[in-house]
Amino acid sequence: MEYRFGPFRVQPLERRLLRHDAPVPLTPKAFELLLVLVEAAGHLLEKDQLMKRVWADAFVEEANLANNISLLRKMLSGGNGGEEYIETVPKRGYRFLAAVTTVTRPDDDQPVARSPVIDFVAESQPLPSVRPAGPVRHPIRLVAVVATCLAIVVIAILMRRSPVQISVPPIRFTVLAPSGTSLPPPFQPASPAVSRDGRRLAFRVLRGGESVIAVRALDGLETGVLAGSEGGVFPFW
Repeated sequence: MEYRFGPFRVQPLERRLLRHDAPVPLTPKAFELLLVLVEAAGHLLEKDQLMKRVWADAFVEEANLANNISLLRKMLSGGNGGEEYIETVPKRGYRFLAAVTTVTRPDDDQPVARSPVIDFVAESQPLPSVRPAGPVRHPIRLVAVVATCLAIVVIAILMRRSPVQISVPPIRFTVLAPSGTSLPPPFQPASPAVSRDGRRLAFRVLRGGESVIAVRALDGLETGVLAGSEGGVFPFW
């Protein structure tokens, strides 16, 4: 199943947004936010409702929601101020404006292949003679077959066990702007983004009044400016 609007296609299972069959890069949270808006197209979604749906397992500030809405608008408009897809309802929330069509793809519900049922008609013929059962001539082969069956059963049981879940406590630390830069004022977003492997943090800083992207390894103490990131506002991995 996928959702279509304008030149876009949203594929929930593949976690992918396409524009004319070309992938549009989105952060995981931005994609989840887009999916919630598209599924409720034409309806107002309160800010608290959106934050509980997208950040159900974390406590975040309202600025995170505003930053992701800005990122979605930028990606959907192609950066040229095109058609507005997301409406802001002041002091309430957001509404997705475009008409959305739900399309079920052919490979969503494929019928399970089943073996045809064949009816056999027995003719009236004499039954063949059956020899009396004798002793097993290959006991080693029988033991091997039984051992193989037991091994398959044990492997199947082990594979069906639920993975062990390890609870990791949250880590708190202070991030400073690199030398020669400063963090944005409170009314401007810093737009922090953690890498997929959880080892690095990217965020927005100001250098000489210009926005650049800083990167810091979470297991280190030094923070540096990413070369060629002048004008960057919303970093993502």
